Amino acid sequence: MIAPDHLKVRTWERGAGLTRACGTAACASLVGAHRRGFAARAARVEMPGGPLQIHWADDDHVLMTGAVRTAFRGTVNLADMAHD
Repeated sequence: MIAPDHLKVRTWERGAGLTRACGTAACASLVGAHRRGFAARAARVEMPGGPLQIHWADDDHVLMTGAVRTAFRGTVNLADMAHD
């Protein structure tokens, strides 16, 4: 917690390690912090990959806005994934 409208989050994902960002974690962090009385229903959530603005609306929808960037580009050969 930096302030009621400003959180800082780091996310560790099994198999991937520390990630640059996670929208689900940002949303859950805001809801959890608000339910415990630490945060407002809207806050800036900072992560290593950049900030997101999260808003938990009165109708219980959680809205997330922020920049979008490509994190990975690759190809998959589906023939290599076939099971015998």
